[in-house]
Amino acid sequence: MRIVRFVLSLFWAFMLLFFVGCMKEDCCSHYTYFFFEKYFVPTKMRFEHGQDTAYSTVILHYDQAIEGMSNPDFRELAAEHGEMGSKRILVMGPPNRKPYNVQGIKIWQGEGEGRVDVSAKVQLSYQDYSEYISSGYEYEKRGKLAGGYVSELTEHDLKWLTQGFTLNFGQLRKNELVLEITTKGGASFRKRLSDGF
Repeated sequence: MRIVRFVLSLFWAFMLLFFVGCMKEDCCSHYTYFFFEKYFVPTKMRFEHGQDTAYSTVILHYDQAIEGMSNPDFRELAAEHGEMGSKRILVMGPPNRKPYNVQGIKIWQGEGEGRVDVSAKVQLSYQDYSEYISSGYEYEKRGKLAGGYVSELTEHDLKWLTQGFTLNFGQLRKNELVLEITTKGGASFRKRLSDGF
């Protein structure tokens, strides 16, 4: 039953992202040559909490994004993710934004010197689009649920992490937990899970 609630929570979180993005961008579908149309190094985050207190949706935000088909930095990042811009595809919703340079994620219980790393007790789920892109955008392979315990996330998970993902912290108390994200170069930022925005 908990798994069903978790999957439903993840589904509703992505639907919320879809509709909020549509309202902000005044579009609900468009054609593009790149599934990910913006790349960004995350610098901040916000949380959306549903009725189930064991789950939170994390939305990563940024100060600057790399975009534009003619931008060489964008083309390089797109190529790293398997996108060459050679096939026109239909994207539902606003442009997909892709975080990059995420080096690590940790969940801490408490703060200061007494804090404890509880990353092995918290699960993270995200939509993995790597197979969809490598297949040449075959619809049947569009976004599979991926992830695992935060302490066990692989380089693949960190590379393909989406802008929005879900945390399941089970019996741990949300108001005691802090999410920390480290990016390449050593920069990190953190936020208490009980904070909404």
